[in-house]
Amino acid sequence: MSERPALLFFDMNVWVAMSKGIAAADDRWQTIVDKAQALVADDAARILLCSCSYLELWHRRDRASREGVGRVMRDLTKYTTFAPIETIRSMEVDAFVQRHVGRSRTITAAEVVGHGACHAFGSPFGRFRFVESIASADGMTPEGPAARAPDNWLDLKREGPGWEWFNLVGAQHVVELEGLERTPQHRIGNSRVEDEMHLRQLIETQPWAKARIRDLVITDEIKALTDEIIQACWEACTDPHGLFLEHPAFDTPPEAMRGFVAGLPSVDTLATLREWKHRDLTHDWHQHDQSDLLSLAVAVPYADVVVTERRWTHLCEASGLSEKYDTQVCALRDLERVLDGLAAAT
Repeated sequence: MSERPALLFFDMNVWVAMSKGIAAADDRWQTIVDKAQALVADDAARILLCSCSYLELWHRRDRASREGVGRVMRDLTKYTTFAPIETIRSMEVDAFVQRHVGRSRTITAAEVVGHGACHAFGSPFGRFRFVESIASADGMTPEGPAARAPDNWLDLKREGPGWEWFNLVGAQHVVELEGLERTPQHRIGNSRVEDEMHLRQLIETQPWAKARIRDLVITDEIKALTDEIIQACWEACTDPHGLFLEHPAFDTPPEAMRGFVAGLPSVDTLATLREWKHRDLTHDWHQHDQSDLLSLAVAVPYADVVVTERRWTHLCEASGLSEKYDTQVCALRDLERVLDGLAAAT
């Protein structure tokens, strides 16, 4: 038996397939769910949610549909969650800087696993954020500044089964409440598609860009981490320029930039998946890709098994991410085989 339970992450298509199978009284799916429950009960596995799991479930406006999928998610995960990717990225940057100044520091899976929606979102209000105004659907009007939570929210008991179920599935009157953005990932995903298509156009029209897709993506990711890099270097009393201009392990700044991203598991995963998707110019970008990428950026380096869509499974295998992080990434059709393998190893 392994020293710790295996960590599993399921894409939303897995949860939906399980829910549909159970609703249809399909013996095969009931068997799969039973096997997963047995592994969790024996502490041989833990199945995790991430913030995108919560966000994607609310894309289903129908209450019965949300609750059906939510029950399976609740029963198999017990609300075990990954920390938000923003927290993990900050931790990884800090660890890299600590190593840069000669201190030993790595991020372990145990450090990014916790319980509940508040952990998944890094917020005392779980999935809920309060702002003065919501961004427009077309992205032309940005989101307003943060606002104080209403008094009735401050008085809520923000823990326990009721709170967790509310964050996961919601209440219908809340889901349909005017002034609540039920599907923020659609807006954010559409904005991200525009950014990726700008990069795609550059790759298609400039020969030099097609040869340097990895470097273009790495530059994007480092720019997005500017605040985290400055903060970590300030706390470590070191010059952030030294990470790229004077790093003793690298001869040139471009090599240092590549090494920096390679040393941040979630950032490396995100950059690699973006790179490989751009390598095939026939692969279009879609608004839901953003949620997939953010989920996989956390799950691939920190889980032991990831069950996702076939296209992402292929990219994880072809790019070497699965091997690099010793993570079994597979498609839905392989789920029962994976569960059987885990049961045999206990």
